[in-house]
Amino acid sequence: MSGDRPGPGFDPVVIHYAKGGKLRWSAGGKAAVWYAPPAHLEPGGGLHPTQKSLRLIRDLVRDFTREGELVLDPFAGSGTTAIACAELQRNFIGYERDPIYHASAITRISMAGAGFTFSQTSAGQ
Repeated sequence: MSGDRPGPGFDPVVIHYAKGGKLRWSAGGKAAVWYAPPAHLEPGGGLHPTQKSLRLIRDLVRDFTREGELVLDPFAGSGTTAIACAELQRNFIGYERDPIYHASAITRISMAGAGFTFSQTSAGQ
């Protein structure tokens, strides 16, 4: 995304499960291809340089988890995964090391009415 050539038409996605967790595909016979607009074109988009589309994250959470399960986002950025989890009745834990993005994510998640609680720790905790 340097501006001097076309950007890639996709974002790679990595899905991990807890040790001993059962790998699951909750989308039946659906192909593992997701289409979504760039995040900056959605309401609440453009808050983080690598922000993902809420539509995309919602589809991924729906396809790989079930209601009541826990989703961990170690790079929470603008809070998109938290909002998708709240909408789909999943539990959520997220980490964001940048205090500016952490604050904007908390504001965005709160405004979405997600109902999550927030805590802040220092580096190394």
